[in-house]
Amino acid sequence: RKKTYRDKPYVTFGGIASELALFKDFLYFGARNPMMNILIAETGEKEWTYTSPKGGWMIGNPVFFSDTLYPGGSDNHSMFAFEPLTGRKLWQHNFGQNIYAKPIATDSHIIYGSGNGYNWQVPGNIFLLDRQTGSRIDNYPTPSAVFSSPALISDKIIFGCHDGFIYGLTIEP
Repeated sequence: RKKTYRDKPYVTFGGIASELALFKDFLYFGARNPMMNILIAETGEKEWTYTSPKGGWMIGNPVFFSDTLYPGGSDNHSMFAFEPLTGRKLWQHNFGQNIYAKPIATDSHIIYGSGNGYNWQVPGNIFLLDRQTGSRIDNYPTPSAVFSSPALISDKIIFGCHDGFIYGLTIEP
């Protein structure tokens, strides 16, 4: 049993809303607080924690690819890349929208959806980032928020949108 916060300023603060991910005997997860928590899986002791200086929930589900951790943040509006064993931040991409779902990681790309968590009818985006640098390669504006995890099928990004439709985008070389 492990507490994810010290003080609870409001009722939902600290609630674990991300998936738990296991990597090399460490447990990674975000919560409804500004921290990405990394615990030693066997003992539950804290290994390291990233705390977003701008606040905002670190709620995006963590993904590992090629020994790199990729979690998304909510009110800090950022996708991150970390060295998972040391906690060193490699890059941060910020576009000004909430990220709640798990990104896709490939050899070349990070792909994720975003939107306005306070008004889901506001247009959202699907982003295609360079996996190594975090720089934006492209983005596709969507009619409303994208808080579902995208899927990659061959060269197509498939995702659900808050407008009730499922979309497919082709990644061009």
